[in-house]
Amino acid sequence: MKKTLVALAVAALTATSANAAVVYNQDGTKLDINGSVRVLLDKNTDKRTDLKNDGSRINFAASQDLGNGLSAVGYLRLKVEGENFNELKVNKLYAGLAQEGIGTLTFGRQDTNADEVQLADYTYHYGDDGNYYGKSTLKTENEKGIKFRSAEFAGFSFGADYGFSENVSKSKPLKKENTNNFGVAVFYTNNFADNVTLNVNAGYTQEKVEKKVTGSGNKEKAWLTAAEVVTGPVSLAVSYGQVKNTAYTVKLKKFVVGAKYQVTDVAKVYTQYQHNSFEERENSAHNLNSFTVGAGYLLHKNVETFVEYGRQNKVVFDGIESRKNQNKIGAGFRVFF
Repeated sequence: MKKTLVALAVAALTATSANAAVVYNQDGTKLDINGSVRVLLDKNTDKRTDLKNDGSRINFAASQDLGNGLSAVGYLRLKVEGENFNELKVNKLYAGLAQEGIGTLTFGRQDTNADEVQLADYTYHYGDDGNYYGKSTLKTENEKGIKFRSAEFAGFSFGADYGFSENVSKSKPLKKENTNNFGVAVFYTNNFADNVTLNVNAGYTQEKVEKKVTGSGNKEKAWLTAAEVVTGPVSLAVSYGQVKNTAYTVKLKKFVVGAKYQVTDVAKVYTQYQHNSFEERENSAHNLNSFTVGAGYLLHKNVETFVEYGRQNKVVFDGIESRKNQNKIGAGFRVFF
């Protein structure tokens, strides 16, 4: 089977596993299976120590060579969503076509191109934790979406997404507002020297949301830019973005900076800082800051461990301001297959 664009796309999606198991590869048809089992021992300031599922999943990636550089692709991810190890759900399900040298077009439940814009998160868990401490301002997934991602041209690639509304009924009393969305993203990478790589990304998403009495509109508009420099064992990245929701009259500004140092082939240390400015109403703004530091170690190419500490500045809204620093510490264990 040719090394088509689809093979590269599927490899990127399943990169968390060191060795995907090829269970079938004949006559241009290929099926890969991989996944990971992830557990986290977690302690928060206001909670007892707990043992949690940390996003365990199994992935199925299929492709069919159609000739002349054209391939059909399909992808299914089953993920344990709950922290109590008991909620297996379909997390991703999509299919489409890939043309070598042009790009990939897929339909279904999938991440948007905007999910790849953020570059400053090297953490395992606490760097992307909760509504206000997420790593991105953009809409990063669609329940029912169309996604196009171009091939790379001179270091550049771009993507576009459209998400269908979850409210499909047009008749009363079931009729609700059309909550469709769209997004665009652009990506650039360049090697300036033998060991210096620059990555620059940018994205914009817009989503219709249910109107609320507190707001003046029904849209959530977001943008994000990110840049990363990788030289030898050192990676440095920064991102800045904003999101404005006119239905709730809220605005979030997010600044994230991250760094990683690859100590050896199997050991790394990393850190991240977030400054989030959340405007709930007129003359009502809150700074929600977080700091994360951690270390990861590979016991084997398919076995990964980490320890991570996070500190967050918490605020309770709804008109009553309550500030509280929350400390989090966790130890994770992941087995890939």
